[in-house]
Amino acid sequence: MRVFNIALILLLILISGCAITGHSTKDSCNDEKSADLRDACYAETAINTTNISMCDKIDDKRTINYCQAEIAISTGDMKICSNIEDDPYWRDICFNKVALSILDASLCFLIIDQDTEDYCFKTMALEKKDAELCKPIKNNGNKEKCFYDIAKATNDASICLLITTEINRNACFYKVAANTNDTTICDKIDLSKIRQRCFDMINQT
Repeated sequence: MRVFNIALILLLILISGCAITGHSTKDSCNDEKSADLRDACYAETAINTTNISMCDKIDDKRTINYCQAEIAISTGDMKICSNIEDDPYWRDICFNKVALSILDASLCFLIIDQDTEDYCFKTMALEKKDAELCKPIKNNGNKEKCFYDIAKATNDASICLLITTEINRNACFYKVAANTNDTTICDKIDLSKIRQRCFDMINQT
């Protein structure tokens, strides 16, 4: 659990003046008697200088993984994420944030946790306004919300057809029709009450 207290420890290092760049930093970190403070000092210095080799000076494995992940994220280097061993948590965070940083959807496939993978694809899809990126999302609710959001953002009613749940598909058509004041899109709504409400809404504008 030490890694989850890393932010507090790093703050203490900054206050105490341990985090100084250069050779004096290495000496200061090594002089720390507390293993937690020593590891945090090396992690802070490695992250600030993007010096991946300094992560190797850390004793705690999870803090090493944290250190490597933060450097990968700041540099956009996915190869560093691949080197994170036996820690799916930091590995997934690493691939997710690097993927979104460099807008490379292929990295989302390397994420193990389903929720994190879905988030990666959904965020990427919205950023690129590309409905194709919603398709790999495994949770159907998240996938349909992704299609809905892309359709709404692009005013493209054809994307609504990718939504399999009737009520969600109709809501998508309704939203795009409202955005575009286009009654022809209302015709695509299956449920008669919602279809009529769509016509009424546009005719009143």
